[in-house]
Amino acid sequence: MLRMSESRNLNSVLLFFISISGATFWFFMGFPFSHHNESYAWIYYLENSDFKDVLTKTYASNNRPLAQFLMWLLFKWSDGSLYSIQIVNYLMACIAWFILFSAAKGKRAYSLSAMIIGGVFASGYIYLFHVHGIFYSPLLIFIAFLAYLYYQQYRLIMHSFVGVIIIVFLTAIIAGLFHPFAMLVYIGFVAGLTIENYRLLSMKHKVVCIACLALSLAILKFLLTGSLFSFQQDSGANGMIKGYLMNYASLVASYKALELNSAASIIALLMGIAAIINSKLNKQTLIVSLIAFCSLSMYCHVQSFPVLIIAVAAAIMKTIRYRQWSIGMMIGISALFSLTASGSPTHSLFAVFICSLVVSQDAPPMVARIGILSNKQAAIFLMCCGLVTAAIKLNVQLPVLKNIALPILSEKERTVQLERILHWYMDSEFVKRRIVFMDTTFMPNQNMKTPLRRMTRPPTEQKYLDYYLYHCRGIDSLKQSETEERLVVTFGREKMDDKTVVYEVTGVYCRPAYVYFEK
Repeated sequence: MLRMSESRNLNSVLLFFISISGATFWFFMGFPFSHHNESYAWIYYLENSDFKDVLTKTYASNNRPLAQFLMWLLFKWSDGSLYSIQIVNYLMACIAWFILFSAAKGKRAYSLSAMIIGGVFASGYIYLFHVHGIFYSPLLIFIAFLAYLYYQQYRLIMHSFVGVIIIVFLTAIIAGLFHPFAMLVYIGFVAGLTIENYRLLSMKHKVVCIACLALSLAILKFLLTGSLFSFQQDSGANGMIKGYLMNYASLVASYKALELNSAASIIALLMGIAAIINSKLNKQTLIVSLIAFCSLSMYCHVQSFPVLIIAVAAAIMKTIRYRQWSIGMMIGISALFSLTASGSPTHSLFAVFICSLVVSQDAPPMVARIGILSNKQAAIFLMCCGLVTAAIKLNVQLPVLKNIALPILSEKERTVQLERILHWYMDSEFVKRRIVFMDTTFMPNQNMKTPLRRMTRPPTEQKYLDYYLYHCRGIDSLKQSETEERLVVTFGREKMDDKTVVYEVTGVYCRPAYVYFEK
């Protein structure tokens, strides 16, 4: 018989694995990916850089030296294999999930929340399969660390305010060298603490907060631009309007890329409802809030606007209700990361990551009793998840579950198809001809109406493929004229009888990829 303390420890371990089971299922469905998106450009940088280069040169859109170094180290250590980077990405994400799980006071409610939210909004974890995904897991760890400090070590923060703020500031600098957004999260955390405790803070505390915020802004400016004093000139009203519209498109597209279908919209609706119900509102206010939230969510869904944005806003309102300004500021800042990106679901993942904890906070006792209660039941549930994952990977016909997993399985298979095409191409008689994709790879914010129709989408953009072939293989495809003979590659399309097929790669989860000779 297990003693009570041992049983509780085992229960916590099992609940943690349940909390990550949703996102973990998708990772093992996709692992291992071949090269995807920008990876075709990154492998050239990694193959042609040394220790000094990755620490001093900027290959990303801004300075991320520690991330570049870790990426380079793993790439060299594994002799160019992507597997090690994908596994490390996943393990670091597990660390972030574990820290957030440790921060939760209601472990059962959080495990249920994290399992559902992580499983349904899993498209944001596509970064786990990217070479450059090494930027994001450390940022996820830093966010989880701040949430843990807030929920589990709040007394320590207030007892040693200056020391904790400075230590977290130094931690933020390290995290910022993986991704500059860490400095933004730190700014939100400290600003929120200051607002919460403004009347209790001494002048010394306020000066330290102001100094740390100012230094954080300076470091952020340096990481983003490489300089403390350079400023971009105003490009005029037209440029500003265009920039705002693109930012808005990126924000909406990023959340739409997480909210894949109507089922995900329903989960987003339930997520917002849970946040409102768990906010300890009086009966009248609760009813009004629920009616307003549900009405707004339904209107947004009809207008093809992501319900998830409204659910995140509901979680922020809950933190305001609880006067948890630090957490609210962190969610608010993280929710806006996608303003600076191309609409990738990864950039909206961070806000949803924190919301999984906020939504479950102060859940009613009946919620805690839903689902897995005993250690035996938890172990059986996890074993079933493992068996289902293995069965799908072994191509066992599980009608409903296999269809659910089909998008990531087909996405992975297209990366393998392209890799096989390139291996054939390098040894073929057509090696001097340029490879072009028939279908254009739109970024989500460039194709707002159908950002997730990926069945015919190539695994990378044309510019990355050209870059790869030009720099890594010495083939001057960038300078070839559009009128010269070329090879056209299609994914997910029916075979075209009016063109000559020179190579074909069959698929298990998606249609064959064809290479056509074209003049």
